Amino acid sequence: MRDALKTIKNLLIIILILGFLTAGIDYLRMKSGETPIFNIKKYNEKTSVQTYRGLFYIAERTVTASPNESLVDSTNMKYKILIFDVSVPRQFKDLAMEYTIETKETENCTENSKLYYADKEIKVYTYCLDKISIKEKNKSKELIEYLKKDNTFIDDIDSKLDYEGLYSDSTTLMFKSKEDNFTNNGLRMYRCNKPNILDVYIGPENMTMQQDFCTFKDDYSS
Repeated sequence: MRDALKTIKNLLIIILILGFLTAGIDYLRMKSGETPIFNIKKYNEKTSVQTYRGLFYIAERTVTASPNESLVDSTNMKYKILIFDVSVPRQFKDLAMEYTIETKETENCTENSKLYYADKEIKVYTYCLDKISIKEKNKSKELIEYLKKDNTFIDDIDSKLDYEGLYSDSTTLMFKSKEDNFTNNGLRMYRCNKPNILDVYIGPENMTMQQDFCTFKDDYSS
């Protein structure tokens, strides 16, 4: 009987140690921008919230484009160990910088969206914009120059915009510039989230969803 109790006690101690150890490791992973691994994952397509349930903790994030994306690309990280909430600061891939966006809008625009940048992971379109530049430390460069270096720069931009929820198609994420000095003319962004269509559309603040947005376009060749 004593041996059985001792075995149970040892098992409980091992479970406690493993539980807190894995919870600590996963918290450090989230804190550094990586997804936790010692858990059961669940994804809610309607709310775009992904939940991670570990032995002693539960964590959440709001997905921007895909549940397979890095934690760096997501927002609203939450972490609770037992009954205690622990803050998780959002991290970026060396994109922490102070900059503003300057656009030149197309007058009397009647055009369709234009492919602005494309690679094997993402396509970015502009709509009714003649120019879109990033102004940093009194220097101005075209947005495309930043995207060529790291296409996740687009994630840093949407993190500085207000998330307005999903479009009526229940998949497209909508963003709009805040009432601050981040943009000179205001900005709106649509991020598609359909199978094989993760395109981004950037346009003036009054841009509305167009028929050609978030549709398959055979306009990129590597």
